[in-house]
Amino acid sequence: MCVVPKRLRNSEHNFAHEIIQIGAVLLNESLEIQDEYNTLVHPELGIVDEYIERLTGITGESLNGAPNLECALTKFVEWIPEEAVMVSWSNNDRQQILREVKAKRLSINRLDDLLNNWIDLFTPCT
Repeated sequence: MCVVPKRLRNSEHNFAHEIIQIGAVLLNESLEIQDEYNTLVHPELGIVDEYIERLTGITGESLNGAPNLECALTKFVEWIPEEAVMVSWSNNDRQQILREVKAKRLSINRLDDLLNNWIDLFTPCT
């Protein structure tokens, strides 16, 4: 994700970050990688600062020509097999997708089902 400057946030787009890359691996039942998905995403408001550039290697220039979030998420969801389940190490990615989809008023077939069945493997110790 990249930073959305405070001066560019408004009542519709009041979030601090925007997605700039979607990456995933498809595993089989034996946890072997079957396929990979990776795409850059062109942000509407966000900018790639020096920290994000150093952390990810993604530059603002590398996002020129990248698909917008709607196109990138649509292609991502189409890539995911019907029987697949989304699994991650935290709920941050899911929350970011939900925030942006709502703020940008996107409607992507199957996305709600994937987000509603998302499995977060991180369970804090109590």
